[in-house]
Amino acid sequence: MTKTLRALALTLTLLLASLAGCVAEEEETTETPVEETKPAFLDTADAGYTYASDVDNHRSLMLDLCDIKTAASEYDWDTATQIYMNGKNAQKDDGSYRTLAGFAAATGKNHNYDTYHGMDGAIGAHIMSALNGDGDFAGTSDTVRYQGVAKLTVNMGMVGYTIHEINSAVAKADAGNIDDDSGAPHNWDEGWAFFHGPDEHYDCSPAKVMEKRASDFGTADADGVA
Repeated sequence: MTKTLRALALTLTLLLASLAGCVAEEEETTETPVEETKPAFLDTADAGYTYASDVDNHRSLMLDLCDIKTAASEYDWDTATQIYMNGKNAQKDDGSYRTLAGFAAATGKNHNYDTYHGMDGAIGAHIMSALNGDGDFAGTSDTVRYQGVAKLTVNMGMVGYTIHEINSAVAKADAGNIDDDSGAPHNWDEGWAFFHGPDEHYDCSPAKVMEKRASDFGTADADGVA
């Protein structure tokens, strides 16, 4: 082998060695996973009730109610409608949002509102009338519309959602499905998430309304529990 060939071979060897080092270095470099931090209100329990399954997304919907009520109190119907229709706080893993409208306008749910009112999606229809100022709310004042939005989203929307989940839980329990993540416990958890929700957002919940009415009608017990 000539000196030229030896030099060339040595150069190639050194070059390959340096490339191998770069590849090894790249392979050893790993990204540190970023841990998602949940909001403080999404702890493991609400009002002494400990959840058996993950219903963080469902619990987050209560904050939508707070935001809808705030917007409606300012007569900002566009913002209130936007949150009601498209969601704001209950984002799912796929990037979409759980919305109160999605349930309220749905048919075939385990509550009797549609039967009682003789129409499909009765809950959604009533809420939209208050938001749009038409139907039963045609010609009414902003104050009346606000009361309609504030009361219907909670007392019809979230209560309907609660009834649906509790009835679903009972049906699954009767069928013997008691799996925490997919059976009766999960639906029961969802029911509490929609009825009471996070302690921090309790003032926006149906449970809070129940407490207020108990005070109004003197039906609370000695400890003030409705």
